[in-house]
Amino acid sequence: MELYLVRHGQSEHNASLTESTDSSLTALGRKQAKRVGERLKNLGPAELYCSPQVRALETADVLRRYFDLRPQVRLKLSERCFCWDEPGLPRSEMAKRFPFHDLPDDVDEDGWARHWTYETHEELYVRMKPVAEQIRQFALTKLGKVIVMVIHGGCGNSLLHHLLCIPSLASIRFHHDNCAISHLRFDGDGRISILSLNDTRHLSKIPDMNDRVLLGREISMTRKQYNNDSAAPR
Repeated sequence: MELYLVRHGQSEHNASLTESTDSSLTALGRKQAKRVGERLKNLGPAELYCSPQVRALETADVLRRYFDLRPQVRLKLSERCFCWDEPGLPRSEMAKRFPFHDLPDDVDEDGWARHWTYETHEELYVRMKPVAEQIRQFALTKLGKVIVMVIHGGCGNSLLHHLLCIPSLASIRFHHDNCAISHLRFDGDGRISILSLNDTRHLSKIPDMNDRVLLGREISMTRKQYNNDSAAPR
C-alpha cells in the first residue's frame, strides 16, 4: 500500500489575513492544492481522507476533482486543539458547502469541535494512535492501493511518530509545509519504506509561491525546534 500524507494548502490564518483558526484557503492555497492533484492523479488513488477543518475540507475538495473520489471526513485527523474557541462547521453547513464529502455521524449540528477540548502535545499523540493502527490495518487489507490523507502540521507529526515507532518525547519533529507530500510504502510483511518527507517540488513553479520550498528528504529534527514547537494552529 502507498500512503501519501498531504498537508492542507495555505489558509487565511497561515497568511495572517484573519484571526479565525478554522479559515478557508487563500488563492495561493488553492493553487498549491491543484499542484498536488496534478502530481498524484495518475497514481489512481483508491481513497481520500481529510479532517473536518475548513482548510482541509477545501484542499480535499480540490483533490477529489483530480481523483474522482468522495473525500471521507475523519475527526481524528483534526489539528491539535481543533478549532480553539470556534465550534467547527455544523453538519448541515458542511454538507451544503461540501456535498461530495462523506461525513461521519460525529459531525453534528452543534459544530463538531464544540464537544472537544484543548489538547497537550502528549494528548494529541495519544489521539493519533488509533489512526496509525488503522493505517497499518489498511496495509494488510488494501495491498497495492494508494491512499491519500489531508492532514495538518501537528497531527501529521504525531502520526509519523506512531507509524515509525518513535516515542512522543523524542527530539525529532517532522515538519510539513503547506501542501507538502510525505510518501510511505507499506509492505505486506509490515515493513515501512519512507520514500519522501515534506516534498514540495511540485510547488516550486507557482509564480507567487512564498512558502519555503524543500527537497523531499529535508526533515526538521533538532531538539530546539521540537521544544519550541508553536502552540498556534497548523
